[in-house]
Amino acid sequence: MYAAVVALFVTAFVLPQHVQAENYNLLIGGKRVTSENCGDLTAIDGVKGKAKYDPASNTLTLDNATITTTAEKAAGVGLWNSIKDLKVVLIGENTITSEKSGGMVNYEKLTFTGAGKLTITGAMSGNEDYCYGILNPSTVTVDGCTLEISAGVNGITSGRWKFNKCNVRVKGNGTTKDEYKGSMGRLGYVPEFTDCKIVSPEGTKWKELKKSGYTFQSLFGSDDKVVTDWVTIKPTAAPENYNILIGGKKITSENCGDLTAIEGVKGKAAFDPATNTLTFDNATITTTAEKAAGVGLWTSVKGLTIKLIGENTITSEKSGGMVNYEKLTFTGAGKLTINGAMSGNEDYCYGVLNPGTITVDGCSLEISGGVNGITSGRWKFNKCNVRVKGNGTEKDEYKGSMGRLGYVPEFTDCKIVSPEGTEWKELKKGSYTFQSLFGSNGKVVTDWVTIQPNDAPETYDLVLESYGENLVAVTKIVKELTGLSLLKAKQLVESAPCIIKENMTQDDAKEARDKLLAAGATASIHLHGTWKPSGINTQTVDTAAKAIYTLQGVRLNTKFENLPAGVYIVNGKKVLKK
Repeated sequence: MYAAVVALFVTAFVLPQHVQAENYNLLIGGKRVTSENCGDLTAIDGVKGKAKYDPASNTLTLDNATITTTAEKAAGVGLWNSIKDLKVVLIGENTITSEKSGGMVNYEKLTFTGAGKLTITGAMSGNEDYCYGILNPSTVTVDGCTLEISAGVNGITSGRWKFNKCNVRVKGNGTTKDEYKGSMGRLGYVPEFTDCKIVSPEGTKWKELKKSGYTFQSLFGSDDKVVTDWVTIKPTAAPENYNILIGGKKITSENCGDLTAIEGVKGKAAFDPATNTLTFDNATITTTAEKAAGVGLWTSVKGLTIKLIGENTITSEKSGGMVNYEKLTFTGAGKLTINGAMSGNEDYCYGVLNPGTITVDGCSLEISGGVNGITSGRWKFNKCNVRVKGNGTEKDEYKGSMGRLGYVPEFTDCKIVSPEGTEWKELKKGSYTFQSLFGSNGKVVTDWVTIQPNDAPETYDLVLESYGENLVAVTKIVKELTGLSLLKAKQLVESAPCIIKENMTQDDAKEARDKLLAAGATASIHLHGTWKPSGINTQTVDTAAKAIYTLQGVRLNTKFENLPAGVYIVNGKKVLKK
């Protein structure tokens, strides 16, 4: 008997046993994922492509997989999950389609991730309780991947949603039975967005519903109705920085289309990174900060083109007008006036500092600074109109209108027309060689240097010698000629002798002169840049003078002793500076 019992016991262990498969809390079309089918989920009816579940890592991988179900209610839900911390990894294009039920249900913490995409489509009609894309009584995180979710009533609904730098599109058509159901209808909380945001529709807001002790959040549109259009979520990538600064503020992918977003910029100004083109269209840039933060325009973009339309100005009150570190070309039919600081820290009293290469191609520039007009680097002037002025400094005899350039400039179809008798003087310092423009007096030029095309017609300046006995009539004519306000025109007339208007054609200058003569004034015309005021006594000026103006009524924020030779209005009196 004992032997028989032992034999039976041994037989029980030797004979093959049927081991029951382990069930996981994951269903596809109502069919459970188990230890037997998890390695290849195409064993489940309706699954194609590559799909598998790894219970060791709680990872469901969809690799160009499709899941299609046709059953109704719970049996027809495309994917049902109740596994804590499930990770759904997406590879390639994947779809879950439930023709008569919800696309997906999640009861635990779940994360979508991977470089692929998943399209989830729930029932578009039928039992409205099952017309959802994803029903989420728990927490879903969409981490860096792409989802597209849609259904007949709710796109996504219930629970907590976290969107991390992802691309998501969601649509629910809503229902006449519940005004809170739609694309994002009756969520448990307002979703969390990290490095991404809703980009369309615009003007959306979250609207709260409290019902039976529960609080829900639905996305409503600007029409104050639940959104039933596609809701698009896109990453909010950090703006790309371009190597251009205006008043110390960077031009970025966010502001480049309209640079008036930067403080101090007015008019029209835009940068196109695709063509490396900065366009000024009747734009003004004004900065008041000091040192680097106050530089009007700073560029380090290789091959940058600055296109000029209309009248443009860059004015830096306490720093340099412009700095360029790369190859840059000015072009266009417009004009750019660049004004650097006239006084203060002399290291920043320049119009344009150019450690790179600047080409002025067929356009008009006017550049001035308290010490150097233009300085450093290589300059190429191609059939252009340029005026440059730097007042120089007692500390360095080589700084002035064109002071300490890296090379003698190249002139193509244009030339320096004034002052006459200039020459380039070389300075060697350390391992560097500089070139400065000197005048016939053997000193660095600090007057206006004018460059004109070789075939440029001669232009004339209109000079008012005196206004005679009819101040009112002469003022009206000057206002008409200059576009100044009546008050400014009167101040200009009263400062005679003075230049009323520069760079006029001979015919226009004569016509304007004759109008002034007919009004009883004394007026004359002179080749541009040749008129010198006379008959004005030199006066000793208190260095504490508060108000200094040009004859054109422009106030100068500098000391009298730092001004170049000329006639100025100082404390209401006309003064000649030699």
